[in-house]
Amino acid sequence: MSWQAYVDTQLIATGAVSEALMASAADGSLWAGTPEFLLRAYNTPVTQEDGSEVGTDVNEATDLVSFMTTGVKPAAGFRVNGTKYMVLRSGAEVAEGISFAVYGKHAKTGLCAVKTAQCIIVGTYNEDNGQTGGACNTAVENLARYLIENGF
Repeated sequence: MSWQAYVDTQLIATGAVSEALMASAADGSLWAGTPEFLLRAYNTPVTQEDGSEVGTDVNEATDLVSFMTTGVKPAAGFRVNGTKYMVLRSGAEVAEGISFAVYGKHAKTGLCAVKTAQCIIVGTYNEDNGQTGGACNTAVENLARYLIENGF
């Protein structure tokens, strides 16, 4: 089975996940994903403590790998596909059998990102489509556990 088939059948086909991707845990390179759902690189204004804004370079692939490895949130915030998510919780063993996971929220959308030995799986949900964070989390975590059980 190709990596794209895992995204299509184990995440999107559940109806609980609106967009998803799988990337290398080593360097963030994309293995598979839904169309136009990517880890992007760009410059964005970031508000400083004094209220001023400073243009900051963001490399979502590098930031995701670093966050999932060290547990330290990126200075420009946790961003995937150009969207900044508020981190609700993150850490090692926040989900049974998962080495590290991040759960985030942005308006009526949110995401679950989990790390296995070799890959990072990200799935999003959209409340306007009747999707919930819990169902999205379950789909993403179940795929991660399956891959972990099979050496990935």
